[in-house]
Parts: sequence; structure tokens; C-alpha cells
Amino acid sequence: MPIKWNKEFSVGHPAIDKHHKKIISLMNSLQNALLKGTDTSVLPKMLEELSSYANYHFGAEENMFLQSEYPESEYHIFRHEDFRKNIGRLKDLVDRKETAVGAELLEYLSSWFVDHIVKIDMRMTPYIRK
Repeated sequence: MPIKWNKEFSVGHPAIDKHHKKIISLMNSLQNALLKGTDTSVLPKMLEELSSYANYHFGAEENMFLQSEYPESEYHIFRHEDFRKNIGRLKDLVDRKETAVGAELLEYLSSWFVDHIVKIDMRMTPYIRK
């Protein structure tokens, strides 16, 4: 099921909210491709696009941590690294054309989005709100 943006996802910073909306769009596109049985040869490119954009977004957040004295920045950065490792592992599975990777990828991305944005990113809100 596609994720739809709602105001509860807002961290109160226009640029970060825009990034989160783009990440939702990329995740939904990947989900649609998997559910429609799209040729799996497009999955590596889609996953790379999501990974690249997430890295761009993480960099923006991490710069804000430095400017805002966010006390949980170390833990938050650790969580970003965890995402990078998991996406790397899933990219390897996609490249090897593992059959069950689609379901695992969808499950991971959905749970990560809810866990990371709704739980982790919200804790930085008072420090970055504009």
C-alpha cells in the first residue's frame, strides 16, 4: 500500500519535509514497480535513485545537527548508517536476482519510513524547526 504524506509526518522544517515527500514518492514508485511485476531489470536503477536521494537527505539533516546542537545527533547518524548498510545489502540481493527480495525490500522500506520519520526524526523537530 502506498504511503501518503500527511501532516503528522512534518518535522516543521520545509526543506526536510520536502525531502521526506520525495523519499515517499521514490518508495511508492519502487513499490508500484514490484507490485505490477515490472521487469526486474529496472529495480537496481530505482533502488540506486532512492539510495542516492536518501544520502543527499541524510547529509542535509546531519548538517542541521551540527548547526542546532541536537543532542541525539550521534544516534541519529548511526541510524542513517544502518539504512545505508541495509539498502546496500538489498541492492546486492536485487543484483543477484534473488526471488524474495521484492517483499523484503517493501517491508524494510515501509517499516523504516515509519520508524525513522515518525519516531526518530520527530525528536529533532524542536532543534531544527523554522
